[in-house]
Amino acid sequence: MNIMSKLLAGFQELFLSFSAMAERPAVLVSNNDTYLALGVSSIRLSDSVGSVSPFNVYGRLGYNFTRYIGIGLEGSFTILEDDFQDVDYGINTVFGYLKGIIPLGEKSRIYAMVGPANVRVKASDGSGSISVDDDDTAYGIGFERDLDGYGFTIDYIKYYDNQDIDVEALNIGLIGYF
Repeated sequence: MNIMSKLLAGFQELFLSFSAMAERPAVLVSNNDTYLALGVSSIRLSDSVGSVSPFNVYGRLGYNFTRYIGIGLEGSFTILEDDFQDVDYGINTVFGYLKGIIPLGEKSRIYAMVGPANVRVKASDGSGSISVDDDDTAYGIGFERDLDGYGFTIDYIKYYDNQDIDVEALNIGLIGYF
């Protein structure tokens, strides 16, 4: 058993212990609390001069401790750059998050995410390329729907909001539980 699995199992046991002491059982999402989401992202970088919107793909791996709280890690990268004034731009992101969940019945939920993010912007033209990256606290909201072992998710995430520069995305993807 790897360290992450042991850590997650320990947190789950701790939570179940506290729930038992409170004389009410912990409500788990399902028997399949680990999830993997893959999807597409319309990501946008904007500043006082203009904006670019490259097309990204993303992957997300997470674990829901209960119906109400989870953690996860997401990464995205550009597959189709956007250009502005003859310069091509791409944006890569990494986002570790804590996820608060509000169930809407048995199969749907809304959620909010918050955590540290790293954003890397690459700009290139005929003479070469340059990339810069920075960290910020990212946050977002979303909706998820289960369809018997898999489902779909849609969310909005603000990855970066600093120094008059915003990086935000609208993501849509498929999610599998295991």
